[in-house]
Amino acid sequence: QTKLCRNTSRAGRPRPWWRSAKMGTLEKLSRTFTPRKYKRIRKLSQTLEAERRSLSILRRPIKTLYYFNLMLWKLIISGVRNTYHRKAVRRSVLLCLAIYAGLKATDRADVVESSLSFISWWVGLGILSSIGLGTGMHSGLLFLWPHVFRVVTTVEKCGHTDFESYSDVWGTRGDHAFSCKLDVTPKGEVGALGLWKKVGLECFLWGLGTAIGEIPPYALCYSARTAGKKNEDFEEAFSSEGGGDKGALSGYMGSWLEWMLRLVEKHGLAAVVLLSAWPNAAFDMCGMACGHFLMPFWTFFVGLVIGKACIKVHLQCAVFLVLFRESSRSAILSYLRRSLAVQVPLLGGERNLGDFLSEAIVKSVENIRDGTAGGASSSSRGSLVEDFREGIKSVPNFLAFLKGAMPSPVSLAMMMIVAIFIISCIEQLARQYKAEEDEKTVESAAKED
Repeated sequence: QTKLCRNTSRAGRPRPWWRSAKMGTLEKLSRTFTPRKYKRIRKLSQTLEAERRSLSILRRPIKTLYYFNLMLWKLIISGVRNTYHRKAVRRSVLLCLAIYAGLKATDRADVVESSLSFISWWVGLGILSSIGLGTGMHSGLLFLWPHVFRVVTTVEKCGHTDFESYSDVWGTRGDHAFSCKLDVTPKGEVGALGLWKKVGLECFLWGLGTAIGEIPPYALCYSARTAGKKNEDFEEAFSSEGGGDKGALSGYMGSWLEWMLRLVEKHGLAAVVLLSAWPNAAFDMCGMACGHFLMPFWTFFVGLVIGKACIKVHLQCAVFLVLFRESSRSAILSYLRRSLAVQVPLLGGERNLGDFLSEAIVKSVENIRDGTAGGASSSSRGSLVEDFREGIKSVPNFLAFLKGAMPSPVSLAMMMIVAIFIISCIEQLARQYKAEEDEKTVESAAKED
């Protein structure tokens, strides 16, 4: 690998060592074709690349959805075919179906169904949080940590952890979720270890999902390297060429990514654990590097599980438990009152900034704990149809109906985040299918006389 660093780019600077390992397709064609034919193929390749980059839901929605559907069906058929040809998978699936059918026949499948629902919810949220090249949905902030907050506040209210919280999945809750049991006697204040035991399983499953969501970048680079092709995402992410107009931040990021690549190549599993055990925004690049260096899948995945599901998520859980517990939160509020004892004219009177922030935090916590953070409870309102019939009777009633039907700012922000995530996934899959189709077009043009 050290010899590769001696190659130089057109600008006279050393060519990055990861780009010198394999020449591009057009560079190979330039040695076998005449200059005229090479120029024609190069122009065709550039035209197809520009057309591929123009695929977007906003600019070309019909064509983008067309290629997305083709790629989706291709992945489904390929997955079914690969799964079918594995005897171990077929036998395991048949065994699980037979066991489930037996439990269903004896009316004992409720536990299995609830367990599968619980596992798929938290693992799925973890996958959504990390899948895609930096486009994952922040499902931890939207679902996991609010769930942890509800558990902590219920523990503080009940004085014990013997209550049901596992039905808080798929946007619904059981009838007895987060309800204190009257027949359980509190045994004093529940410590941090008791709180962690109550939410540790959800955190682990969510962390396992984030590990699974890191597989696609690895798989793309791995398959491209084994097929003898260059991965465009890898080349674009780690390219340090591009002229002298890069600022200090770009130079720092380039050196950081290069150091990360060398660390993965040298230390393997230990590097994956180290880089995934903390909130590393550039870990997608680490997965791509592992695929580029043909790291074995189980080495990569075991490192991810150790780093993300066993270390990082539990460190994050410890931080949020400190913030959510009333005793530690009181200490934080006291610190804010002392350190931010600055009067702000806009607040009116003699109130300072620390008191204002502390009162706002306390009020929000009380509203969430009492279930009134979103306004009136749902029991005081009728169904949507009944509210609409009542609203059309007069203008004030109609305005009140619109106000009640409009989503809250938090819900609106969540819907926007989910929409952006889905659109990004659709565009990536559409461009991937178009890239495979363009490659076949270029190969056909190269075979022509």
